[in-house]
Amino acid sequence: MNYQSYSKFKPLVRGIKYPLQFIDGNLATAEDEDIIVQQIISVIDTKFGERVLRPSYATDYLLFRPGSERLIIEAEIEKAIKDFVEEVAEVEVTLRHDNNNKWMMYIKWRDNERWYPIIEYSPDKFNVPESQVFEPPDLGDDND
Repeated sequence: MNYQSYSKFKPLVRGIKYPLQFIDGNLATAEDEDIIVQQIISVIDTKFGERVLRPSYATDYLLFRPGSERLIIEAEIEKAIKDFVEEVAEVEVTLRHDNNNKWMMYIKWRDNERWYPIIEYSPDKFNVPESQVFEPPDLGDDND
């Protein structure tokens, strides 16, 4: 992603790039919207207990078990993002099936000033153990 910085002189937010990368032997960093988007994805990708010092920093991948209600899943993901990404003032998550009947997540978010481009996130990136993989439940008509 390539966004304009809030400031011409100094980025508002700077952090370690997610997923972790090295450039010339140094940890890669990201700034402004890029780092916030990466923080959102990090919360979604992390399982409960995976971070020893922050065991609740996560989205419960068990939400995606058969029979889960779409609105409950969306609400839980929105709550996790609001709880752990402090720069996000509002977030709206929408889940849909793609053409292969797999989850596709659309994350609309804003800070205190404006809305940013929607993040399209593929469920293939979820850290779900192979034994837990399943087809998502039918969510009905996409127009609801």
